[in-house]
Amino acid sequence: MEIKTPFTIAVSSFKGGTGKSALAINLATYLAKIGYNTALLDLDYGAPSLYSFFDLKHNGPTLNDVLIKHIPLENALINAKEHLKLDLLGNLWVGLSSPKNENTRVMIRRNQHEARDDAAMLFQWIDRIKSPPYNVDVIILDTAPGMNFLSVNAISAADISIVLLRLVNADLLSTREMIAGQHAKLTDKILLMVNQLPEDYANEEYGPKIKQLINTHITDKIESDVNYLGIIPQDPIFLALEVENMLEFLHDENAVRSIHITKNPEGSFSQAIESIAVHLNLGGYRGNT
Repeated sequence: MEIKTPFTIAVSSFKGGTGKSALAINLATYLAKIGYNTALLDLDYGAPSLYSFFDLKHNGPTLNDVLIKHIPLENALINAKEHLKLDLLGNLWVGLSSPKNENTRVMIRRNQHEARDDAAMLFQWIDRIKSPPYNVDVIILDTAPGMNFLSVNAISAADISIVLLRLVNADLLSTREMIAGQHAKLTDKILLMVNQLPEDYANEEYGPKIKQLINTHITDKIESDVNYLGIIPQDPIFLALEVENMLEFLHDENAVRSIHITKNPEGSFSQAIESIAVHLNLGGYRGNT
């Protein structure tokens, strides 16, 4: 894929629970690890979850405060490299959304006029973090699921949309309708990935069948630059870490989720994250500038 930095990626899905936030933070961390200055913004204001990788009692400014209280964006950006003590060649800046009920309620009730203002502000944020002192190469937007003002704003600001889906229920056809009705009209490049596929099906026997399924029912039916990127298998170590992190809440309410690519870089989930970077021509180490 020919694309030059800086650029913006939206990570989206038709339904919640597809693993958007986990993919977004792991991809952002991997890119920073190999030397790209990276920013990650949680735009899922109605059901944010990126905060769970940081501090569940985070009381600092959030992106909600930037939108509603008009505080400077700089006040809401966390230097994750320092905050999480990560060994990264590049920098990783993260803007969190607030999970507090009063904040999510305000955001999901935004009207069309307010949503247009929010979109304009998002473009300003992106321009700001592409400039000094951030000099960001890649911006990743963790979007709201489905078709709504929140997701439209994020998709319209992105150069590339990575769409996750699961092969359950009506996710396949609903995802096609979302891409045709929203993504294809708002962004130039769309990458499809099947997430959380049982490892028994992530093999040479079923892989081509799943590719044919996605191409037949989605990519071949949409007149846009939509490409099937592949499978993210269910990684047993990833799942075990998630459960262990949750069990820590029994003893510590400040327990946070693990960024998997820093814990198990050789696992199948981490390998899938690296494959995305390679597809975007971002693989390999890059000197931090």
